[in-house]
Amino acid sequence: LPSSSSPPSPSFLTPVLLCPLHSIHPPPSRYRPSSARSGRPHRYLAPRKDFKLTLLMAVRIVGVVGCTGTGKSCLSEELAKLLGAEVVEGDKCFLPAHQCPRLDLTHLWPDEGVPQALASKREDTNHPDALDWSKLEKEISAGRRAAEEQQRQAVIVDSFLLQCRDIVRRHLTDIVYLDDSNMLPGELARRKWERSHLGKRSYKEKGVSFEEYKLYFNEYVYKRYLEFGRPSDLTDVIVLDCTKEPKQN
Repeated sequence: LPSSSSPPSPSFLTPVLLCPLHSIHPPPSRYRPSSARSGRPHRYLAPRKDFKLTLLMAVRIVGVVGCTGTGKSCLSEELAKLLGAEVVEGDKCFLPAHQCPRLDLTHLWPDEGVPQALASKREDTNHPDALDWSKLEKEISAGRRAAEEQQRQAVIVDSFLLQCRDIVRRHLTDIVYLDDSNMLPGELARRKWERSHLGKRSYKEKGVSFEEYKLYFNEYVYKRYLEFGRPSDLTDVIVLDCTKEPKQN
């Protein structure tokens, strides 16, 4: 990414991350640039049927997805600084605790019992049914209206569950996926174990050993991510290596 001091480009972002509008959503021939009509080469990516709607949209809705610990929040903040954009956080759109699916971790520690710091986690917040999708959609719509009024280019939406429900997925004009395939075994779990988030202490600070957290992460968190969060089709998806700093991608 360009440095945060660089002004936003007219094409919305650097070509490596996000392309100009017409290069992602190709318009019909009568709207194509003269280079395409004249026969000169012009590259179009990822044809989509909704090009007419997209051409009318001035604000891009950029979804940032990836497993917990890959750096979605950091990337979202970098994009927000670069574009002066608002970030809509999926983590702030969960249902009340009593409406979330229940979480039972006793099968991971059948003899010694669940570690105290993990035993208090009773809600399965890595399941799509824990998210208030209507609230998230309203937050996205409100962010778009505010961006249009203030002439900003984008709204950033951060949640690894974004693609699970069409009520939200249909609003996304771009999806950025933070790929963890280049991480060493256990590195993602260690990142999450050591990191405090949303004002909460890290699991390390709560007294959970790394071995305990790695078991919890591998057998619950990562399995939920593979089931619900990992994009099954990377067509039209911008893939970034999560082992690199945002400005290196």
